[in-house]
Amino acid sequence: MTDRQSTHGHDCWGWGPKHYECAVREIKALRKMHQDAYQQGLEAGFRIQEVKRQDDARLARAGGRAMIPLKLKRLHPDAIIPRYATAGAACLDLHTISADTVAPGMACEIRTGLAVELPASHVMLVYSRSGHGFRYGVRLANCTGVIDSDYRGEIIVKLRNDGTAPLQVEKGDRIAQAMVLPVPSVELIEADELSTTERGAGGFGSTGDGG
Repeated sequence: MTDRQSTHGHDCWGWGPKHYECAVREIKALRKMHQDAYQQGLEAGFRIQEVKRQDDARLARAGGRAMIPLKLKRLHPDAIIPRYATAGAACLDLHTISADTVAPGMACEIRTGLAVELPASHVMLVYSRSGHGFRYGVRLANCTGVIDSDYRGEIIVKLRNDGTAPLQVEKGDRIAQAMVLPVPSVELIEADELSTTERGAGGFGSTGDGG
């Protein structure tokens, strides 16, 4: 486009009816461009405000803590959505969809009826409930469950009873707790030497037995 042409490719220089009509079209086109840019700016502002509103709502629900979205799917109609028991709780409570008994010295698989889609570079760690451990000697059979971000199957908890009394689990009971954490991916670099520290290769008991 030369400096004598409009944005539509017409020659708008000079005087006369045709040049006047061309100038009018040019002004209208510029006005529409400005209106479109203004509307796009408004829409972008509305989107930013909506995102902020959603973030504020998440913070309010979490007692002021920042929250990340976590997609989950009910695989069973009786599945219970996990939640934080208190505003300061670190873990979400996981519930069972059926009743069962964990006998002393035995292990039992407990279904939650839920599957999750973790954000990339995050992991869900599943832990025993402190009440189970202290009162009944019941723990997770694998001690800590690891749910990877690409796992889409059901979350199943296996409880192991190391105590002397059976644990009766009722439908809807809390049977474990889950924590979602960010996990960095690491690049492994083989080295001939490692940096030295005061502790060095000292293992168990190297820092003392007490005090």
